[in-house]
Amino acid sequence: MTATNYPFDNEFWNDISKYSPAKQHPMVLVSWYDAAAYAKWAKKRLPKQAEWLHAARGELLRKQYSWGNDKDMAREVRQL
Repeated sequence: MTATNYPFDNEFWNDISKYSPAKQHPMVLVSWYDAAAYAKWAKKRLPKQAEWLHAARGELLRKQYSWGNDKDMAREVRQL
């Protein structure tokens, strides 16, 4: 972040490292602007909406539910 002069609150790092303690964990508490700045620094780009949706849905394109078409597989939602 120092190399790019991107504004960053160093105290915020304590929250990030608490929930993403190792490289195997996903990064959390990252805004779209943070991700865009990182992508620019890495000479990459963020996925477009269609690319993101394709990656998120995987083999579930044209399926009614996020798990497929079988409504019976839905879990019951318990009201608190």
